Amino acid sequence: MRRLNRENRDKIYAVAIKEYGKMEQLGVLIEEMSELQKEVCKLVFRGAGNMNHVAEEAADVVIMLEQLDLMFPGIKDAIAEHRDRKVRRLAENLKMEV
Repeated sequence: MRRLNRENRDKIYAVAIKEYGKMEQLGVLIEEMSELQKEVCKLVFRGAGNMNHVAEEAADVVIMLEQLDLMFPGIKDAIAEHRDRKVRRLAENLKMEV
C-alpha cells in the first residue's frame, strides 16, 4: 500500500478538523492516548500484549498529534524545544555526551 506524505495527510486532517471541530478532535486525542496506554499496560503488567495492537494504537495517537500541529500553529516548535531539553536531560542522567 502506498504511504501518504505529510502534505496529503495534512489536507485530510484539515477537513476532519473543519468537519468535526477542534474540541471533538482533542477529545479523540485523549481517547486514542488512553487506548495506547491500555495496550502498553497489557505488555508491561500482563506480558500478554499484542505488538500489532500497540502499533495500531500508536498510529492513532500519531495521527491525532499531527492534527494538534494543525490546530495550534507554533506548537510543533514548542514541542521540539521541550523534547530536546528533556532528551538532553536524559542523556545527562545516563552520563552520555550529546
